[in-house]
Amino acid sequence: MKKRILSLLLVLMVIMSSSAFASTANIEKQRERARQRIAETPFVTYSEVMNNFTKWKGKSVHFKAKAAMQDYDKNFVVFLEDGDLNKQFLVGLLPYRFKMGEYYTVIGQVKDIEVHNSGRKAIMLLGETNYPILSEYGL
Repeated sequence: MKKRILSLLLVLMVIMSSSAFASTANIEKQRERARQRIAETPFVTYSEVMNNFTKWKGKSVHFKAKAAMQDYDKNFVVFLEDGDLNKQFLVGLLPYRFKMGEYYTVIGQVKDIEVHNSGRKAIMLLGETNYPILSEYGL
């Protein structure tokens, strides 16, 4: 009976260790996919897009900015370049939960410019949900 229990415990330990290895391998694959996708898209700043919007409209780009607000009902996230309220990126269709105040590298397709009642302008992007946010994977 003891041998049987020990055998079952050993089998369980082997299964658990192999699934942990699979999770690590999956994260590494996600990191590599993210690196490749970032390398394929140009890095832009808020000013570059605002100064030449027609050049960037419809193109996939990436930027780095601080998460400032996430609206789960409308499914968008507000990011601030350099934490500046006047340099906003609005990114839609991102299913991730962001930590407010943290910086993220985000990939998205430039769609439009939204003008707030205050006169501030935000660049609207459609987020690429099939590619990870680099910060989630330690990049």
